[in-house]
Amino acid sequence: MKNKVLKQMLAFSLAVALVGGNSVATFAAEPTNGTESGANTQAATDATEATATFSVEKAKGYFSDFPDQDTSTQRNLQEQDYAITYFPAVVAREGYVWTGWKIIDQDGNSTNVGTEYAGAKTWMFTPKAGKVKVEATFDKTVTEKNATLVVKYVDENGQVGNLQKITRKGNEGEECTFNITDLNVPDGYELVIATWEKSVAYGNAEKVSVEVKKKEAKKADAVLRVHYVDENGTPLDGSQYIVSLTKNGTVGEKATFAATSFTAPEGYELVGDDITDVEVAYGKDKDVNVKVKVIKEEKEARDVIVNFNVAPEEGQFKDPAGAKVVTYTIKEDSADQFLVPKVEAKEGYEFTGWLVNGKEEGFWSADAKTFGITGLAHFPEGDDKGYIVVTAQFKKAEVAKRSVTINVAIDPEKGEFVGRDDKYATITYTDLDEFAEAPILLPEVKANDGYRLAGWTVEGRESIKLDANATSLGFAGLAHFNDGENVGYISVEPVFEEVKEEKAAVVNANVVVDSEKGEFEGYDGATKLENNNLQEANYALGFLPTVTAKEGYTWTGWEVTNKAGEVVYTLDTNTSSIMFPYGVEDDYTVTATFTKDETPVDPTEPTQPTEPAQPTQPTQPATPSTNNTVNNATNNTTDNKKVEKTAAKKAETKNENKKAPKTGDESMPIAYMLTLVGAAVAAIIVLIKRKRTI
Repeated sequence: MKNKVLKQMLAFSLAVALVGGNSVATFAAEPTNGTESGANTQAATDATEATATFSVEKAKGYFSDFPDQDTSTQRNLQEQDYAITYFPAVVAREGYVWTGWKIIDQDGNSTNVGTEYAGAKTWMFTPKAGKVKVEATFDKTVTEKNATLVVKYVDENGQVGNLQKITRKGNEGEECTFNITDLNVPDGYELVIATWEKSVAYGNAEKVSVEVKKKEAKKADAVLRVHYVDENGTPLDGSQYIVSLTKNGTVGEKATFAATSFTAPEGYELVGDDITDVEVAYGKDKDVNVKVKVIKEEKEARDVIVNFNVAPEEGQFKDPAGAKVVTYTIKEDSADQFLVPKVEAKEGYEFTGWLVNGKEEGFWSADAKTFGITGLAHFPEGDDKGYIVVTAQFKKAEVAKRSVTINVAIDPEKGEFVGRDDKYATITYTDLDEFAEAPILLPEVKANDGYRLAGWTVEGRESIKLDANATSLGFAGLAHFNDGENVGYISVEPVFEEVKEEKAAVVNANVVVDSEKGEFEGYDGATKLENNNLQEANYALGFLPTVTAKEGYTWTGWEVTNKAGEVVYTLDTNTSSIMFPYGVEDDYTVTATFTKDETPVDPTEPTQPTEPAQPTQPTQPATPSTNNTVNNATNNTTDNKKVEKTAAKKAETKNENKKAPKTGDESMPIAYMLTLVGAAVAAIIVLIKRKRTI
């Protein structure tokens, strides 16, 4: 003990020397035999003192200054501005690396720091009383090793090609799985199987044989994609102007696509004499451009349908008034200009122009008065009409900027705001942006005696709840605005719960015996032993008395029933204690059980009966229930197999006693010695006797 205290004093002296004379680092030592503070003084100290306790798992490392300890506490940190100013050095054990500290503040918030926090280092924590935990952290050391696999390729004649060596690096203790993609099959061969894999532990080397076979000549397609382009080399618009030509043949050879196989699409003709044959290897594909030009043909101008639309909830046509849709039908080659309908926006909206959808998308301003259609229409494939859809565009009108006021109130009977001059006054935030992204900070709350902080209620446009750990409130879009007002309101209030003392579940157990069948040894004829408040004994009935059976009975054990009369345990005579369900309130009765001894009866000597019927095999007795846990004082649980054997043996003995005495075949020789008359008389006697026995 002295050595331990001396080590702690040395560590403390070192901390003071490193930190400086004005700082204090107090390390807790073992209690001494001197005078200690009273309970009230200690409670007051706990309520105001800030401490930091360093801990290290002994299996992973130890403090270099005091290796025999796994914890070290610095006290009175409130006297040095709530700061840890000295961190002990840690030495990792074999197989581990010290990585630093996990610092857990008084509220359970944790932060990890590195190994640079050793010696004179400062860490500031929340300036309030409480216990800060500082736990040493470690990583397991990992050793990298190679996993090597040597592959031999074989066919029906033996090895093919050279051995292949594959190496992967990984962590010792793990395995590397090589698969079919790692194999480098010799040229001219292919694998016999479609899937393959092999696992090798890192640090090991293994050999494996993989079966291969010679490749057969393969057939494949040669594909030539012909792209038709105009005279300027621009591809024609549409997938129908890309044509694929295909030939099948032996891989390694080439297919020839003759120039005469190229035909122009409908409405076009080939251009130039530079079209030549094209070769493509089987199993490959290729692209080629072929020039074409349009075959000119006189066509009648097609109609173009122009539809002007307005969303009725945002605006309406003013001219022509009352129209739902304004439609024009115009020839596609028309160069004329046409009037744009007039629209007006509804309240809360502003007209910004027209969105035009045709061959391409475009936009007309709100000031547009006339329009033309040259090159604007979209003609769907196979349709002789073109279409242009023009839709009026609106935006929401600007509205007056609104602000938010937040009131945070508290019930003074249940708690108070911490760090405020008036700890009960409502806190008000004003002139906040309605959709501000930055939250407000919730004030720190202290619950009065008998209460605890359970969370927060927030009332605005809707009601929401926050948990007790909430420190801020995001309020964007949450405020309630009365009609016609530009100031919205949010009410926030901490919710407290009353702290009620929990009571332990009460368990009682009465041990009883039927005085006509037996008695408790050493209890002067008592038939009931009361055992109350077993919750104070960790819900255990620690002792069962020995029972002496009276004449004519045998003590077999105990039956335990609950208050509802349900059998919860069936125990043998070896049981000396019972563990009841933890934390479940109930009243139990533990009843000594007995069996009545059978008195054997001498059987009457039978007189030559006929062969008796074999008795029915007795039913095997049910196995006693062992679903619940029962503890013996000697830490031995009831042996169910032993109970089953004992019960079965008793049932067998009882069954044997009930069997009729064996007769019949043993008296058969006498029948041959009797005369015919004597045999008849004997048969009559046997029949009468058998009827009486049955």
